[in-house]
Amino acid sequence: MSGQIQRVIRTTDINKVHGMIHSRTGIGKVLIRIILIIWFASEILLGSTIERFFYWNKSDINSFMALLVLALIVLQIVFFQKYSIKDIIFILVTTIPIAISALNSGSNNLLSTWLFILAAKYIDFEDIVKISYVVLLITIPIILFMFFSGYIIEITMMRNSIVRHSWGFSHPNWLGMRVFQVVIAHCYIFRKRPIIFRILIILFASYFVYRVPNCQTALYALLLFALLLVLDWASGLVVDGHVFLAKALVLVAIAANALSVIMSFTNLRKGTLLFDLDRMLSRRFSQCHRTMEHFGISLLGKEINLYTIRMNSSVQIFHLDTAYMTILLRYGVIVYAIFSVFFIVTMIKCVNKNRFMLIIIYCMYAIYGMMEKNFFMMSQNIFLFAMSYSLYSREFIADTVEINREKVMFKLVNT
Repeated sequence: MSGQIQRVIRTTDINKVHGMIHSRTGIGKVLIRIILIIWFASEILLGSTIERFFYWNKSDINSFMALLVLALIVLQIVFFQKYSIKDIIFILVTTIPIAISALNSGSNNLLSTWLFILAAKYIDFEDIVKISYVVLLITIPIILFMFFSGYIIEITMMRNSIVRHSWGFSHPNWLGMRVFQVVIAHCYIFRKRPIIFRILIILFASYFVYRVPNCQTALYALLLFALLLVLDWASGLVVDGHVFLAKALVLVAIAANALSVIMSFTNLRKGTLLFDLDRMLSRRFSQCHRTMEHFGISLLGKEINLYTIRMNSSVQIFHLDTAYMTILLRYGVIVYAIFSVFFIVTMIKCVNKNRFMLIIIYCMYAIYGMMEKNFFMMSQNIFLFAMSYSLYSREFIADTVEINREKVMFKLVNT
C-alpha cells in the first residue's frame, strides 16, 4: 500500500507548487489543496469513536475544525480566485438561493458542498481525487490501528442475526462508506488498468462491507458500480459503444431523479408496479409522500423536523430517505433545480470529453440517491467537486479510449 501511495503522490505533480506561489492565483492553487487535506482528514478522523485528541475534547476539535475550514474557504473564494463579470453574476444567482435555503431550513449541508465547489476553480479534478485517495489510505489505517490497539472502542449493532461492527468508526455505516470511497477513488485513478483487477477489488470490498459493518447501502452501491463497469467494458467491443452508453447513463441519471420525485408525489396503491418497487426499496417513497403532505413544498426551503419528543425521548415520526426529496423539501424547488441542472450538465461535459469513468460514477450516485439521502454531501461524495467545471465553464481534459478493433462485433448506427 505504501508503494501505491507514493505512486499517487508522484502523479499529482507536487513540483508544480514551486511555480504557483509567486502570484495570488498561485497561492490559491496551493491553498485549496491544503484546505482539502485538512478538511477531509478531519472529517474521517472525527468520524471515529475517539473522545479526545491529546488535551482537547472531540467536540471542541470538531467545532474548531469547522470554523477553520470555513474561514479558509472564504479566504480562498474572496482573495485568491479571479472572476469575470459573468462568473460573478453566475455565482450570485446560484449562491444566494442556496444560502437563503440554508437559513430557512436550519441545515448547511448543501451550502457547505456548494462553497467547496466555488473554491475549486483552480484545482484540477484529477488532483482532488488523488489527494482524497491518499488521505483515505492514511486516515483509515490510523483509525483501525487505534481500534485494534485498544485505544478506541467500536460500535456494534444487530441486524436480524448479523452483528454489525464499526472497527473504531462512530457507526458501522461509516466504516462501509469509507471503504466504498476508497474503492471508487482507486478505480477512478487506475481506470486504465485491466477491468479484472477493478472487479476483483470491488468484489472483495463488497464481501467486507457485508461481513463486517453489514452496510447495505455501500454493498448495493459497489455491486451497481461493478455492473456499470462491466457494461462499460462491453461497450468497448462496439464501434462508438462508449459514447452510446455514456449518453444512456445520462438519461438514466435524469430518470432516477425524476422517478424518485414522481413516486414520492404519488399516493402509491397496492397492485401497481410503482407500489411493488416502493416496497422493494423499504417504502422510501411512500414515507417521503407522507412527509411531503405534512410539511409541503417551498421555493427556498423550510425547516423539516422529522422527530418529536415522547416520554422525554426523541422519536422519529417522518422520513426523508431519498436525496432528491431531501433537497426538494428541505432546501426548496429553486435549489433542487440548481443542483439537478449542474449535476446533469457536468455529466454532459464528461460525455463531450470521453470521461466515461466519471459518467459511470455520477450515474451510480444518481441511482444511489434514490436509496440514500446524503449523496449531495461533499464528505460522502468527493466527485461533486467536478461540478466546478460546470460553474466556471471549464473543460475536462479528454480521456483517451483505446478500442481493440479486432474485437468489434457490430456497429451502432445513429438514427
